[in-house]
Amino acid sequence: FTLVWLWGVWSQRRQIHRVLRGPWFWAELFFLLMQFVVAFYQIKFWLEGDIDLAVTDSILEQSGLPEDEAQLWVEFAAFNRLQNLLQNFKFLYTITSLNSVIVYLYALRFLSVKPHFSLLAWTLRVSVAWLLELFVYMAVIIVSYSLVGIVLYGDQVEDFRHFSIAFITLWRMVFGDYNYNELARANFMSAPFFFLSYVVLMWLLILNLLIGIITEGFSEAKRKQGRAVITVGSYLRQISYYQRAVALFAWLCPRLDIDVTRKEVSPIRFNRIHGVPVGRIVEVL
Repeated sequence: FTLVWLWGVWSQRRQIHRVLRGPWFWAELFFLLMQFVVAFYQIKFWLEGDIDLAVTDSILEQSGLPEDEAQLWVEFAAFNRLQNLLQNFKFLYTITSLNSVIVYLYALRFLSVKPHFSLLAWTLRVSVAWLLELFVYMAVIIVSYSLVGIVLYGDQVEDFRHFSIAFITLWRMVFGDYNYNELARANFMSAPFFFLSYVVLMWLLILNLLIGIITEGFSEAKRKQGRAVITVGSYLRQISYYQRAVALFAWLCPRLDIDVTRKEVSPIRFNRIHGVPVGRIVEVL
């Protein structure tokens, strides 16, 4: 896959600016980088997986410790080594799960061949700029309310003890997964203002803006798809058999060295039919 990807990027080097603007390029690059990280950790596990207790025993024998205490030190060193390996394995599983998500999302690229799926892809492409700006606004609001929540409830409510926990808690509140009574018990004076102001901002403003952006993007995508060039197959279903024969004749004349310089027949006349290149029509035929 790496060689095929590099060959594809090299073949499109003249249009590298267009390649870099595509989201699938960055998805494939991220997938490859994660694969190299996984390979690195697999090699690391292979090299460091076996715990060399003999070396530890020799070091402890030279230290002059009693046998029971030396055995405890050996087991403690082995436990620390295994704990480090366990942390590395957890990180490896996380990277592998991210790769699995990217692989399944990559299937959307092939599903976009169908008109309905391509309409969804067009919708995301049209709306991506507005969505990024909206997510920036959401992040600013959530960060500010996280800091306020730490100041007001950090010493009493477990979900606001740290910034990372408070940030996740406020994301849960967006989807209704939170208990207001905990805030009221911690600080009954500020809880109504904190909770209601956050709900009004996120539910009534931000989420409605999100729905409006997606709806507008869907409408714009339908308009763009309607103005898009119709495929060659649709043109072939519209033109007559006579026009197909004439197009085939005009396309074959230069290749068969047939003299068509008479005034009645001009090869230039048949270069395009209904705006479609003759060569493309004949290829489909």
